[in-house]
Amino acid sequence: MGGLVSSTAVSFSLARRSHSRAELVPAIGLALLIAWSMMFLRILFEVAVVNRTLLSGLWLPMLSAAAVGVAGCVWLYRRAGRGDKDATEISNPFELGPALRFGLLFAVILIISRAAQLWLGETGIYVSALVGGTTDVDAVTLSMAQMSRGETGLSDDVATRAIVLAAMVNTLFKGGIVMATGSRALWRLLLPVLGFLVAAAGIGLWLV
Repeated sequence: MGGLVSSTAVSFSLARRSHSRAELVPAIGLALLIAWSMMFLRILFEVAVVNRTLLSGLWLPMLSAAAVGVAGCVWLYRRAGRGDKDATEISNPFELGPALRFGLLFAVILIISRAAQLWLGETGIYVSALVGGTTDVDAVTLSMAQMSRGETGLSDDVATRAIVLAAMVNTLFKGGIVMATGSRALWRLLLPVLGFLVAAAGIGLWLV
């Protein structure tokens, strides 16, 4: 469920718990990988709603990364076991504050992306996608989908590459979160899958 909203927030929440609950590290790794895989499917859904013409270039890299994630989930599921029941505190996803912050972030990224396009051309779009992808891939996805359907001159190819770059950077950023806040056992468990996720998205983009 967290992956439907913010896999980055899930990474922050669960990675820290791997220190105190070492026996749950495989289960935590599985939960994180499920959330990370959901992000790629969430991107496809958002683009389908805003500008479905981009799907022709996005479906292969996004589904390739999601497929790698699912394969990794199967592998981790066999290692996770059931473990003990453990309560997790979850915040209300319908609070007004997070929605307002996302709206503000979306507006900022939209403005920065448009300004970067005017001043730096395609390079500016990619830079804004790389920077924005570290914090919120959804804002980048929606802004690129919106700009490519208007009269901004942003081509579908550039918008597609920008979204994939943002997804790859966001995945690496979440890996950094696990490395910085999680246990070493959790990091070693997820590192191979993380590399395959990013590689799958990049290869999928190259093949389109």
